[in-house]
Amino acid sequence: MSRHFFAVAFVLASFAGAAVAQDPVRVRVGSGDSGDRAPVVRIAGQDKCTRDSQCSDGVFCNGAERCAPQAANADRRGCVAGSPPCRDGENCLEQEDRCRVGVCDVPDADRDGHAAIACGGDDCDDADPDRNPGRTEICDAQGNDEDCDVTTVGDRDDDGDGFIDAMCR
Repeated sequence: MSRHFFAVAFVLASFAGAAVAQDPVRVRVGSGDSGDRAPVVRIAGQDKCTRDSQCSDGVFCNGAERCAPQAANADRRGCVAGSPPCRDGENCLEQEDRCRVGVCDVPDADRDGHAAIACGGDDCDDADPDRNPGRTEICDAQGNDEDCDVTTVGDRDDDGDGFIDAMCR
């Protein structure tokens, strides 16, 4: 292996060692998916949340997610789903980030076939027809939640092999 490779690995290990973590830092080196010889370096334990803001899916009506990596119901990122903010008899207005007493005026505002959570449906963003439980999650670096499932947001590598899961397209 080249001196350049070892220099890169040393620098990455140095930065990883400087971070305070509960788990030991492991550096995994392997080859890339495309058959090239470029090393893939994965530092274990660094994809867990450390702040509540890292868990937010940007959806008001399903509640504020929080960072709790040790919780039994935490997802792979260490995030725990929030509780809906509205009480029984209130409608959640996603576009206004508030709850309102009254009838559900437009049950499916984005016309994607899924009613808004405020109207008893399962659409996590009734203003965007590209976000609903019927969509396939596109595991993107931007972290868009196309399928309204907070456990499948972003690039996933659940088995830790350094490659994005096959369920991502």
